[in-house]
Amino acid sequence: MTPATGPSPAGPVANPVELPLGAPPRVLNLGVGVHGVTSDRDVFRLPGLWQLHVYGYAADLAVDTTAYAIRPGRVSVIPPGKRVEYRYRGRSEHLYAHFELTGDGEPARVPLIQDMGAEAPVLTDLLHRAVAATAHSPARPG
Repeated sequence: MTPATGPSPAGPVANPVELPLGAPPRVLNLGVGVHGVTSDRDVFRLPGLWQLHVYGYAADLAVDTTAYAIRPGRVSVIPPGKRVEYRYRGRSEHLYAHFELTGDGEPARVPLIQDMGAEAPVLTDLLHRAVAATAHSPARPG
């Protein structure tokens, strides 16, 4: 695996993800994931679905053949169909959203994983609220 570097303050984004944001995403799954309890490793691929994760733990992540460091306060956006491997260091809880994008519009280039910085508490709270609202909402037609 090759290590990924973060963006430099004035330079291009390393290993960017291109998000077509011409239309709102269609969120298909939203929740709290708990891993690292029965196994220290997960490998999966989500064809057709983007993955957004907000982390509160340290672990190792590989997306295809590129390695990333997960740390508390980081967020990742993983494109559909990528092979994802997590290596946990004990109980690991994160917030997540799995969603579809239409492909319309000029793509926004963002790092696959980045630190949320001072915005971490606000973004984490917003996603917690979305998870709670989804749990109390009536089912919507597919």
